[in-house]
Amino acid sequence: MLFFGLRCAERIVGTDESPKMLAIAGQIHGSRYTESRSVDLCPARGQIDLVCCNRVFHHIIVLAERARTVDYIYRSLRAGGLFAFWENSPWNPGTRYVMSRIPFDRDAILLSPPRARGLLRAGGVEVLRLDFLII
Repeated sequence: MLFFGLRCAERIVGTDESPKMLAIAGQIHGSRYTESRSVDLCPARGQIDLVCCNRVFHHIIVLAERARTVDYIYRSLRAGGLFAFWENSPWNPGTRYVMSRIPFDRDAILLSPPRARGLLRAGGVEVLRLDFLII
């Protein structure tokens, strides 16, 4: 969960399923413009301008839950809202090497770019760009 680069944002809400992660985010990034909430306390109401999802989906190891998560994000966005989706590429040997040494990444199931694109499109998300930032 990161809160940066959005200085013009009226309000920033970070969500996570981990109470520990929410507490840490609140300590580090807490201000009158930010809040950290459980996903359960953030109903999908079509009011969000931008959702940033940074290296989350490879931790959703129940594959059907990935589609439900995309649906939740899609329903949270207002018309014309954007979903910035970032995942580690399994095609990068460095990714596999580093992740094999991180305890919380050992059970991760990486998404290839075509799988990620397919998951998003199946959930109604229009994919505007696909970039490779770290190769």
